[in-house]
Amino acid sequence: MHVFGDGEATINLLSADGHPELIWADEMKRNDVRRAMTIMARRAGQTKSVAKSEAARVNGSKGGRPRKAAS
Repeated sequence: MHVFGDGEATINLLSADGHPELIWADEMKRNDVRRAMTIMARRAGQTKSVAKSEAARVNGSKGGRPRKAAS
């Protein structure tokens, strides 16, 4: 993903650990890079996988999230 502002940066959204990874940034302030990384991390966390969708469907058919056990 290319990010443009006062400079530009390239961010890898498909890194091995699942978090966005800064590839390079040119002529961007550190705060602008941090803000771009925060936005990309938020966007990456919103994606839904097939497994997550299926689990939500199964839980919904069972009546929703199970209640916590009394301790």
